[in-house]
Order: sequence, then C-alpha cells, then structure tokens
Amino acid sequence: MKELFHSRRFRRNLYKWLSMYVGVMLIFTAVVTYSRYISRMQSSTEAKVARFEVEIKHNGCPGDVTSTNVCNSGSFRPNSEIEYQFSVDTSKLDVHANFVLTIIVHPDFEILGLNDMDISQYKNNRISLFEEILTGKGSVKDYTLTIIYRGEDLGKTYDKPIVTVDYAAEQVD
Repeated sequence: MKELFHSRRFRRNLYKWLSMYVGVMLIFTAVVTYSRYISRMQSSTEAKVARFEVEIKHNGCPGDVTSTNVCNSGSFRPNSEIEYQFSVDTSKLDVHANFVLTIIVHPDFEILGLNDMDISQYKNNRISLFEEILTGKGSVKDYTLTIIYRGEDLGKTYDKPIVTVDYAAEQVD
C-alpha cells in the first residue's frame, strides 16, 4: 500500500476522484438545501377556499301560511291539491359543480307535479334533479311542488316535515 501512494499516477487519480466526490456532495447539498427556499418563493401560501353557498328558501303554501315551513292545514280539504313553493339560489356557487337537488315527500302524500315537468319516471315520492353549473353561472330557480294526501287517517297530524328539500354539490375538476 505504501508503494501505491508513491506512485504519481495513483495520486493524480486519487485527487481526481476525491475532488469529484466533494464536488458532487456540494452540488447535492446545495440543491436539497435551497430547493425548498426556491419553491417557497414561486408559490403563495394563501389558498382561496371555493364557496359552496346554496340557499334554499321555503316559501311554503300560497295564501294561508302560518310560518315559512308550515302550511295551515285548515284551509285544505283532504282531497285537495296542495302547492308547496320553494326557491333554490345557486348564484353564489364559486366553482364549476355538479348540483343535485333532492325532493322527498312523505309516503302518505302523492306527487302530482313539479313546475310542469314530467315526473312519471320518479318513484317512491323522491325527485332528484341533476344540473351542471358552470363557474359564476348559477341562478335563482323557483319551484312549485303539487302534492295530494293519499292516506287513510283524515285527522292525522305530522310532527316531521311532509316535504324535504336537500341538495348535494360536487366540484368538477
């Protein structure tokens, strides 16, 4: 081994390999250390959260309304049609989204119509309306749901809502 260090050719190659090793380690350290600083300068740490504000306004029944969600049943006979009105405001939806509006009616009632739409394909007192809403293109839509009582107990009162309106929105990439 002692003779190897005395060889001029071996020392020259050893210095080349050592300097190459040190150079590669310096470059690697610089890239790893400064890459996080460079990437922080290029991006913002603040994120804008997309608004999924959808407002469902219950207008109740036309005429005799005791509150916004309750119709006074004294003005309706058991076999008369009941119109329930509500509006859906999607104008504050900030993103391109798939929007599903779901309307569920109590099983004692039958759905007769919804805004002159063909509701024959909807079963089990449940209506789901699908709509694709583009960014900033939402609107306010008014709906009138017509239902009729098909139950047998004419004096029955309901603790839970007869009409439930809900929605789901999913952002489209």
